[in-house]
Amino acid sequence: MAALCLMLTLTNIDLTAVNLALAHISQDFHTSLATLQWVMLGYMLALSALIVLGGDLGDKVGRKRMFLIGAVIFIIASIFAGLAQNSWQLIIARVIQGFGMAMIFPQTIVIAMLTFPVEKQGLAIGVLVGAAGISQAIGPTIGGYLLTWLNWRWIFFINIPIGLIVILFGALAIKESRGESRKAPIDYIGACLLVIALTLLLLALSQLQNWGITSLLFIGCLSAAIIFLVIFFAYEKRIKAPLVPLKLLYNRLFLVGAFVRFLFIIGVSTLLFLMGLYLQNIRGLSADNAGLVMLALTIVFGIGSIFAGKLVDRYGIRSLMSIGMLFFVVGFVTLSLIDLQAKLVFFLLALVLLGIGLAVMLPATPIVALSKIPDDKKGIASGVFYGLTFLAFSLGIAISTTLLSSIASLRFKHLLNLTNIHLNHAQLNSLKLIYTGTHNPNIFLSQYGHVAKLASLVNDAQLSFMSGFHVVMLFCAFLSLIGFIVALVVDY
Repeated sequence: MAALCLMLTLTNIDLTAVNLALAHISQDFHTSLATLQWVMLGYMLALSALIVLGGDLGDKVGRKRMFLIGAVIFIIASIFAGLAQNSWQLIIARVIQGFGMAMIFPQTIVIAMLTFPVEKQGLAIGVLVGAAGISQAIGPTIGGYLLTWLNWRWIFFINIPIGLIVILFGALAIKESRGESRKAPIDYIGACLLVIALTLLLLALSQLQNWGITSLLFIGCLSAAIIFLVIFFAYEKRIKAPLVPLKLLYNRLFLVGAFVRFLFIIGVSTLLFLMGLYLQNIRGLSADNAGLVMLALTIVFGIGSIFAGKLVDRYGIRSLMSIGMLFFVVGFVTLSLIDLQAKLVFFLLALVLLGIGLAVMLPATPIVALSKIPDDKKGIASGVFYGLTFLAFSLGIAISTTLLSSIASLRFKHLLNLTNIHLNHAQLNSLKLIYTGTHNPNIFLSQYGHVAKLASLVNDAQLSFMSGFHVVMLFCAFLSLIGFIVALVVDY
């Protein structure tokens, strides 16, 4: 368990710290929101598209072996990410990191569940989620101080010593295990079709604001994604050892757990992606202070998740899942009411509510989804489950950035039309970076001077960001409400 917990610690420190570092990466490489989102999307794309293959390889090649191989790949990619000289080098390194994590993640949950008897599996998952929670609690703090006193590159370099310890512990302590279907061929064709389909889907959604919904690029990209998905499922239905066993779609509990998780993960990914940008570039906090604010979410999640597994075992799934989704609804609605003048305490309150929801839902949903899956299929089922999780994470980032950019752009154009101020192309582009949250307003003011009319436009740009932010948070609240209803009415 020590190796598994440490790997989750590494994953979550990396995830929370990178989200906090996005504002610094954007300013260092002078990137727009459309490019910046791919620092996260590239990582999540590789995870969501290849984690099913990772689960299948674990069942057939060996779960310990794939865990260790993935850890090595993740460390090497972290080195290249820290050395990146432009945004695309960083994105490529993040894709490779995601590939390594896709080999690791499905093994983690299966190794834990096979190590403990059925009646203790809730506790086992709770320990893992507790480790994830504690690491998420310290992640923003570590990331904030690394950003303040060193630079964003050290967020990746810190993975190296932790990763080496994981490899050592894993090699010594984890017992090898395989599924009974290990002699079946590995579905590489299905994996390629899935990678192509998801890449095209995320590309279409992430570029919607730039291309336009009626553009040939968007329509062509989205159509191609749908065609490849249809081909993928048709191919999977025909072969004897599919990458995604379609029988999972007939497992009611698997569908419930995966669907509810899919909904709230879209909201969580949206919040994590936008939170660092909001705190640093809109509220003007330093990186270390922004990390301290994020502790309201991660500490509550970390403490709550330690007890969540036991609560699932004691009180049952229905009550906890319903309560957890209700906390998400209230938390996102609270965020939708925050404006530029709101005290930070209201933002902290919303993060506490969302932290409680996370603490309850993260251990509850895999227990529901995997509870009726045979042991020899748990690896592939875990891969599908977490593949959907990371697909939701990717979709959350793509949809939220497109939605925020579109709403903010409309609001800023409206506010600009109310003035008699004429801007050149460079000034408009600089203000766009402000109302999409990717640049600090001080950069614009230092470049063009603290002229009163320009200062008012900066305020308009920040108001425009908040308009987009409010709509995105209400969208997340709506998805959480659907999850609450499903969790409440389904027979477990």
